[in-house]
Amino acid sequence: MEKIDLISKYKSNGDIKIEEIFEDYNNYIYTIVKNMSSHLSNEDIEEIILDVFLVIWNNREKLKSELPIKPYIIGITKNIVKNKCRNLINIDYNLEDYENIIKDSIDISTLYEQKEENKLIKNALDSMKDIDRNIFILFYYNSMSISQIAYKLNISEINTKTKLHRIRKKLKKVLIEGGY
Repeated sequence: MEKIDLISKYKSNGDIKIEEIFEDYNNYIYTIVKNMSSHLSNEDIEEIILDVFLVIWNNREKLKSELPIKPYIIGITKNIVKNKCRNLINIDYNLEDYENIIKDSIDISTLYEQKEENKLIKNALDSMKDIDRNIFILFYYNSMSISQIAYKLNISEINTKTKLHRIRKKLKKVLIEGGY
């Protein structure tokens, strides 16, 4: 039977023994993080672990002594990992950045057509799920390989290829309907 550590074990004279909590739960937190997200670097994992202890320290006065500490640690860790993964996946893009890389030899009508095509593509991308939009942008605008994208977004390479194929079909349909 697993022993249950209460928060009171780590409180003394109104303060919390953060070093003891660290010794007892450092490896446990590491395991939670690795199980939740295998694509995080060791630096990210260390940062998450330290953030967990920082949250505990900052909330030491709110901790109820009679409650077990483990569920508290699990909840904090899961929330920090989710936020970290969200931040890693957030990808900003601006198609206008890519429109500005147009050579002088292009005439005005070609330039106008490209701008219209880009508008259609941007509108189609904006209507897609975040994951699909991110895959397309990472592949076509950031020149990442399928394996790099799969790793970054924490999905399989086959799933990445399938999604990219479907995105291309959708965009082709949009462009054909738009007269291109």
